[in-house]
Amino acid sequence: MLKKINNKSLIFWIIILSVHIIYFTIAIFIKNIYMADSYEYLQQAYNIKNFSNFYCLDFSKPIDMHFFTKRPPLYGMFILILKFFVDSNFFVLFVQNILSIINVIGILKILKIYNFSFDLRRLFIFILILLPVQFIYSNMIMSEILLQTLIFWSFYYFLMYLEKDKLNYAFVYNVFLALAVLTKPVLMYFWIPNLLLLLFLVFKKRKSVIILSGFIMPLMIFTLSLYNYYTTGCFHYSSIKEMAMLGNNGAFLFVKVYGEEEGTKKITEIREHLDSIKDFSTLIKEEDRISFKIIMEHKYDYIKFHVAGMVNFLLDPGRFDINTYLGFKEANNSGLLYTFSKEGYFGIFKFILRQPIYIIIYLVVMFFVNIVLIVSLINFIFVKNVNPMLKIFLVLLIFYLCLFAGPLGTMRYKLHIIPLFLFTIPFLYEKIKTKFVKQNSPA
Repeated sequence: MLKKINNKSLIFWIIILSVHIIYFTIAIFIKNIYMADSYEYLQQAYNIKNFSNFYCLDFSKPIDMHFFTKRPPLYGMFILILKFFVDSNFFVLFVQNILSIINVIGILKILKIYNFSFDLRRLFIFILILLPVQFIYSNMIMSEILLQTLIFWSFYYFLMYLEKDKLNYAFVYNVFLALAVLTKPVLMYFWIPNLLLLLFLVFKKRKSVIILSGFIMPLMIFTLSLYNYYTTGCFHYSSIKEMAMLGNNGAFLFVKVYGEEEGTKKITEIREHLDSIKDFSTLIKEEDRISFKIIMEHKYDYIKFHVAGMVNFLLDPGRFDINTYLGFKEANNSGLLYTFSKEGYFGIFKFILRQPIYIIIYLVVMFFVNIVLIVSLINFIFVKNVNPMLKIFLVLLIFYLCLFAGPLGTMRYKLHIIPLFLFTIPFLYEKIKTKFVKQNSPA
C-alpha cells in the first residue's frame, strides 16, 4: 500500500513539475515575459540599487511624481535580491515557479487536516491544468505570484492559529499580510476587517495579546506612507488609486456614459486641468476630489460598472493573459474590457463569436471552471466541519479583493486568491461524491 501511495505521489509531482517546466520553456523561447507593469518593476529594482529610491520610471526622463509612490517596493526588492545571485530575468521566473509549486504543497498540506475520502492529488491535477493563468504568471515579470504566495501563507498560518491556538501563528499570518501590502497596494485597507476579526477572536479566546498582531499591517502602511511624505511631500500609501480612477476606470466609465468621442473629450479635459497643478500634494487631493465628484455625478452608472467589474473578476477567462504570453498582438481598444465598457455583455457575446474556434473552446471551458470555483466557494460557506472563523477569513479575503479589483476586474487579479478557491473545491467534490454514493447504494 505504501508503495502505491508513493507511486501516486510521484506521478502527481512529475505532472506538476512537468507543466511548470513546459510553461517555463515556452517563456524562454518565446520571451513574452513582460507586460507594461513589468518594466516599472524592473526600473524600480534598478533605482533601489543605484539611487536607494522606489521610483519606478527612468530618472533620466521627465519626472512624474506619481511613480515615486505608485508601486510598493517589495517586488522590486525581490527582483533585486534574486539578480544579486543570477543577473537574469529568467532566474526570477525560475524562483516564481518554485513559489507556485510551494503553494500547491501548502494547499495539499492543510487539506490533509480534513481527512477526505478520496485522493486530493487527482482532483488538483485536473483543476490546475485547467487554470493556465497560474503557470503564465509564474513565467512573467509581474508581482502576481509573489502576492499569491504571501496571501496564501497568511491564510495557512491563520488556519494553523485556529488549529493549534499558538500565538506565534497569529503574528506570522499578520507578517505575511504586511508583506503582501508591500507587494501591491490593493490590500491597503484590509487591515480594518482583519483587525475587527482579531477583536472578535479576543472576546472568543480571552487572549487580548493577539490583537497586537493586527497592528503589524497598519504599522507597515503608516511607515511607507511616512516615507512617501518625505519623498514627495504627500502623506499617502500609493498613487495607484488616483491613477486608476482618472485613467482606465474613468475613461471606460465616460465612454460608457457619453459615448467614445464625448467621453474621451471629457477625460482629456480633466487630465489637462490636472497637468497644470505643480504641487504633488495638491495634485493628489485634487485627483481625489475629482474622482469622488465623478462617482457622485454618475453614481448609478458607476455602481453598475463596478459591480460588473466584480462579476468579471469572478468570470474572466484570462484570454488576454494567454494572448500576451503567446505573443498574439491585438489592436488598441479591441479587447474584452473595452468592448464591455462600450457594449456591455451583449458586446462581449459578439466579441467571442468573432474569435478563432480554439479560443471559443477555451473560453467555454474557462467559463465552466470559473462556475465551479464560485459554486465551491458558496458550498464551503455551509460546510459544517470547518471552523467558522476560517470561513469568515477566507470569504473576507476573496470578497475584499473582488471588491477592490474594481471596474476592471480580471483573471490576473483573481490569481492572487486562486489557492483559496482551490482550498474549497475538495469540500464540494466530497459533497457530490457522498450524494452520488447514497443515491446508488442499495436500500
